[in-house]
Amino acid sequence: MHTGDRLTRSRPRYRPAALALLVAALVAGCGSSPDQAPPAEQEEAGHSEFDAAVPGPFLGTCGSATADRVADVLPGPALVEVRTGVGCDWRAPGTGEGASFTWYRGSPIGRERALVEATGRRVQELSIGDFDGYVARQGEGWICEVALGVEEDFFLWSVAGAYPGVDLCAAATELATGTVEGAR
Repeated sequence: MHTGDRLTRSRPRYRPAALALLVAALVAGCGSSPDQAPPAEQEEAGHSEFDAAVPGPFLGTCGSATADRVADVLPGPALVEVRTGVGCDWRAPGTGEGASFTWYRGSPIGRERALVEATGRRVQELSIGDFDGYVARQGEGWICEVALGVEEDFFLWSVAGAYPGVDLCAAATELATGTVEGAR
């Protein structure tokens, strides 16, 4: 036997009909999941697979807040600003105390609220301008969050730490108010 013959015989040969059957099986497996309604049913319910989330206004870099503004609201140790992919953090080095702003584009605030309520935090309604949401307090003052949403977006201010004489929820609400005022 010749070396070239062995290589030719060891290669698999795909017949066009078998290849077409394999492709058809793969394409059929890429359909909708069992719990997803077919497009016709979605459209009847007022939803289409092509519906796009309506983005809310632009909230500015870091929720229109600056390190000086956060330091005014949370007086104490110097805060270091760190920008993330979805917001900004201002933290006192080595303590975990400070504030963070997170902006969720195209994400429902209701899901976040359900998670917060499931953790046992006290939740109260809050509205600032056209933004509606909630204030969530954990324990007796170590952390407070303010989440406000408009259209399909929401943002969250979280303030954590022990700041003598500072109501963390009032501080988070003040920072959230600045974000709403700076929205464009």
